[in-house]
Amino acid sequence: MKQNIAKVFTFSLLASSISFISCVDNEKNLFDADQLKQIYEETFPVKNIDLDGDWTVSRSVIACVSVNGDQGVDYKIQIFDADPLSPGSTAKLLAEGTVNQSTTLNVVMDCATALDKVFVARIDEHKRYLVQPVAIENGTVTAHLGDAHYIWIYRSTTSHVEYREC
Repeated sequence: MKQNIAKVFTFSLLASSISFISCVDNEKNLFDADQLKQIYEETFPVKNIDLDGDWTVSRSVIACVSVNGDQGVDYKIQIFDADPLSPGSTAKLLAEGTVNQSTTLNVVMDCATALDKVFVARIDEHKRYLVQPVAIENGTVTAHLGDAHYIWIYRSTTSHVEYREC
């Protein structure tokens, strides 16, 4: 067994030495950096890349959510990137937590830089949803669920009804 390992090690060492030597011909380097640069320029699919461009695709957003609900009742809060109640929704959960009348949910979440609003859902103990679209402003989402003057989307386990309060 030890002889086999020694043979494999010796053969590997010999093979790697030959591969390093093959790139040199009489002290002359056969690697052509200019030719490689030309190949890259001809075959690279994207041209004229803006060197000042921002390649950032995600950011951190601070969410502050409070509720105006029943005293002593805890509500589950979920924050989505799209409307979770729309038919065929592919909304992704960005953050969640629990809040009540006397507490505020403060959470940092990651989301796409292209996202300009999120959907904040308040879920009660009967699995009824109140969903409010909220704009992301200066890296912050501030929602107070239960106020008038917002468009509410309500869903219980048996129905889907939209309420418009003004």
